Amino acid sequence: MAFSLQESKLPMLPFSVLIIISILGRSLHASDPPLTLDHYAPTCPSVFEIVKKEMECEVRSDPRNAALIVRLHFHDCFVQGCDGSVLLDDTITLQGEKKASASINSLGGFQIIDRIKSKIDLELAESNIPTADESLLSIITKFLYQGLSVTDLVALSGAHTIGIGTLCKFSDEDLQGLRNNFG
Repeated sequence: MAFSLQESKLPMLPFSVLIIISILGRSLHASDPPLTLDHYAPTCPSVFEIVKKEMECEVRSDPRNAALIVRLHFHDCFVQGCDGSVLLDDTITLQGEKKASASINSLGGFQIIDRIKSKIDLELAESNIPTADESLLSIITKFLYQGLSVTDLVALSGAHTIGIGTLCKFSDEDLQGLRNNFG
């Protein structure tokens, strides 16, 4: 019985999604807590949708991409466990597994992981930028999460008033009320 290309690649997608999540989020330090499937739930609840969508695009563009990711995961897990270390680039003091002799001519798919990780990073950054309609507590929490203090919040928020701005959040009535109250 012959299978169509579409039928043969779709079962790989859920598996590929789990593989990418585990590769992207694996801890590189044994002392860190183990990764769980809900690791990104608080900071990026749409991570599964992002990975699934991107992997679907990658597999549609070239069905061999699913196999590249599976092989990447295999090589990662075979060398000291599934820790994402196969994704490490070289540094001054360490040769990363990505360009090691065992990987250099046999592994691909790094660019797929990099593109997906970029999409996730963008989602994380966008969801972490405070907006004008958030509560003060929410904004303080986002600053603290970035390692910034309340003093940093005041300074950076105040910096938004330097120069010429556009009042897009105020209605004419709001502005008239400000004029009446503050001259």
